[in-house]
Amino acid sequence: HLWQHLRFHNGVRPFKCPEVGCNRSFTIRPDLKDHIRKCHTGERPYHCELCDKRFLTGSVYYQHRLIHRGERRYGCDECGKRFYRADALKNHQRIHSGEKPYACPHCEKTFRQRGDREKHIRVRHSGAVATVDEYGGIQVPAAAPH
Repeated sequence: HLWQHLRFHNGVRPFKCPEVGCNRSFTIRPDLKDHIRKCHTGERPYHCELCDKRFLTGSVYYQHRLIHRGERRYGCDECGKRFYRADALKNHQRIHSGEKPYACPHCEKTFRQRGDREKHIRVRHSGAVATVDEYGGIQVPAAAPH
């Protein structure tokens, strides 16, 4: 996997999207396949037979299966809260540490989670308009897939 790592750092992206008008390219073939499913075909080949949800990738499907088994393997040493995924625990631990590693490139604001930073950029710096849904939640237009 060293060659994949080196491709990433050297900016080598040999796997080009064949879709007309799409200029995306990727360092590894599975990322290209995921992109095609997500942006062009909408295919979700991984199916949970317990709840009928479908998933884009096998890794997300595997993580989902832990929910049905009730396995919360990752626990916070600070407060005891438990999580299905290690990345969810890591995000949670930032509440206790105050760490906000995701900085907005346009202003001084920082965030605990990457998704919060991306949402901030779309709302504050792209001219996107947020709306309120029927449940009172704020909806922000998603970034274009390309």
